[in-house]
This record gives sequence, structure tokens and C-alpha cells, in this order.
Amino acid sequence: MEQTRRGFLKWCTSSALSAVAISPPARIITQINPVKPLPRPQLHTDSTKLISLVNLKTGEKLLDCPFQVNGNTCPDAAKALKQLLRDHRTNVSHAMDSKLFELLHSIQTSLETTEPLQVISGYRCAKTNRMLKGAKRSYHMRGQAIDIIQPDRSIKQLTKAALLQRAGGVGGYADFVHVDTGPLRKWGRVSV
Repeated sequence: MEQTRRGFLKWCTSSALSAVAISPPARIITQINPVKPLPRPQLHTDSTKLISLVNLKTGEKLLDCPFQVNGNTCPDAAKALKQLLRDHRTNVSHAMDSKLFELLHSIQTSLETTEPLQVISGYRCAKTNRMLKGAKRSYHMRGQAIDIIQPDRSIKQLTKAALLQRAGGVGGYADFVHVDTGPLRKWGRVSV
């Protein structure tokens, strides 16, 4: 597997067709195991961006996912992320904003951690959003928002990392942080 991904990334980087991003199969691991620290990714280059996520509601994991190669979103990674971030209550998925993946990558990088971000909520259909009493025009319903925690960082540290990105909305709550790719704004416990 290591050799296959390494070969693929080398091909993407050197290919004359690098404008068209083709990605390796994303790894979704569905067993529910304690999340162990991941080694620092050694396969990526400056032109490859990776993220690691765990969906706390389904137990699914997407580790070292190369969501972007040479500035292009990888279709297989986008599909895997769409599945991981689906509305688990209705099993409905929705295309997710690629800027959200870039935001998550930047947050993970700034936190300097090997632990995957833990997802509480990604996409929400209108029915789920009403049940949860979410905002009427919630960015969750557009595939532009995610609620996360980071097990080896405090909520304050995670909130600060999100605010430093200046990439959309940041809401700090007692036990999670909301980030979205909407207009720049902040609310809740964001005094960092």
C-alpha cells in the first residue's frame, strides 16, 4: 500500500497531466478502535494536502487522505469525505465544499498534532437541522460546515487555531468548535 501511494503521488507530481487530479483510493476504516497517534505523513509533498478525520457518530476513519494534489481536489478523496461527513441520522450525503477541507488541513497543520480531528457533525439535511434546532440557513445544510474536537488539544487551542485561519465562521462551544466557509464571523466561547 505504501509503495502504491508513493508511486501514485510521484506520478501526479511529475505528470504532464497534473492539471487533472486523480487520487489514490481513500482509506476508510470502519472498525471502532481507540484512535492512536498517527506518524507524521511522509508521502506528501508541498503540492499534496492531507487530512485525517474520525466520525464520532459512525466510527468511520479517514486517515492521511490526500484531498488535494497540485492544487486540484482529488475526486476519490472528495467522494470518501462526502461519505464520512454524511448526515448519519438519515444516511444522506451531500457534496462538501473543498474550501472546508483546506480549512481543516490548515487547522491540523497549525495544531502540530498527529491525532485526527474528530467530527461531531458534518452535512445535515433540513429535517435533521430542524430537529437539532440549527440555524435556519445553516452552513451544515450546504456542505460548508463541520463541528469538531481535537482529543489532544483543548477547545480553546482548537478555537484559536480556527480563528487564525480567517477562512469563515468560528463558533466556540463548551465541548466542540464549529467551523464553516461562510463569511468571516465568530460567536460563542471565542475569547482567545
